[in-house]
Amino acid sequence: MVEGSLKKLNYGYVYAFFSAITGATSSIFIRHLLLKYQLPPLLIAFWRDFAATLLLWVSLLIFKKEWLKLNRRQILFMLGYGLLLAVFNIFWTFSVAFNTAAIASVLVYSSVGFGAFLGVFLLAEKLTLPKLFAVILTFFGCFLISTKGQLEGLNLTGLGIGLASGLCYAFTAVLGKQSSRLGINPWATTFYMLLFASCFLLLVNVLPLSMMPGRAGSVANLANIPSSAFIWIILLAIFPTVLTFGTYQSCLRYLESSVANIVLTFEPVFATIIAFLVLKEKLAFIQWLGGLIVVAAIISYRIYERERTRMTLLRRG
Repeated sequence: MVEGSLKKLNYGYVYAFFSAITGATSSIFIRHLLLKYQLPPLLIAFWRDFAATLLLWVSLLIFKKEWLKLNRRQILFMLGYGLLLAVFNIFWTFSVAFNTAAIASVLVYSSVGFGAFLGVFLLAEKLTLPKLFAVILTFFGCFLISTKGQLEGLNLTGLGIGLASGLCYAFTAVLGKQSSRLGINPWATTFYMLLFASCFLLLVNVLPLSMMPGRAGSVANLANIPSSAFIWIILLAIFPTVLTFGTYQSCLRYLESSVANIVLTFEPVFATIIAFLVLKEKLAFIQWLGGLIVVAAIISYRIYERERTRMTLLRRG
C-alpha cells in the first residue's frame, strides 16, 4: 500500500516534469512564427489550439473513441474550461504587449502562489509551511530567471494584466483537478478544453474588436498564412500543446493542483536552457542562480512530501 501510493506520486511528478519540458519549447515555435512570418499573436493562438484539437480528435477516434463521450454536466464544465483557456491566452498576449516579454513571463508564474491559495479554498487542499516556502522560492527563482533581478519598464496596468494571466493559469490547474474528479479522462479533457478555446479564439479573431491588438481581423485573414508556416504551427500543436496539456492533465490525477504548479515552474528553467542551447541567448549568473533555486525548492518539497506520505501510510498501518 505504501509503495503503491508512492508510485502514484512518482507518476505525477514524471507527468509534471514532461509537461514542463515540452511546454518550454513553446517560445521557440512562437518566436519563429512571429519573427519570420509576422503572424498576429491571437491568430497563432487560434491555429495552435485548432490544429491541436484536430490532432487529438483523430487520435481519439482511432484509439479511444469512448473517451469522447461526456454527459451534459461534463460538457458544460468543459465549455467553461475552454473559455478560461481562451481568456488566459488573451491576457497573456496583452501582458506581453504592456510589459517586456521577460516581465510577462515571471508574472504568469504568479500562478504558483495563486494556485496554492485557490487549492485551499476551492479544493480543500492544505497550505503547509513547506509548501508555502516552496511557492515563495520557486516564484523568486522564476523572477531571477525572467528579469535578471530587474524590474525596468514595469507599469501598473501591465502589472495588473500580468497578474490576471497568472490567476487564469492557476485556475486551469484547479479546473483540471475538478475535471479528474468528474471522471473525465485527461486526454479527453485536453481535447474539449482546446476545442472550446479555439472556438472562443475564433470569435475573438473575426469579431469587430478594434480595441484588441494581435487579431486576424476577418475570416479571410484566418487562412492568410504561408504554407510553410503551417509546418511550424503543427509542431507547436504537437509538442507544447497536445503533449504539454495532456501530460499536465494526467499529473493532476496524482498530485494536488498547487503541487503540480510548483513542479511546472521548471518550465521557465527549461526555457532558459533551451534559449541558451538553441537560440544562443546568453545567461547571466543571476539567471543560473534562479534556476538552481527553483530546482532546489522542488526537490526539497518532493523529499518532504514523499516522507510525509510514507509516515502517514505507515501510521494507518
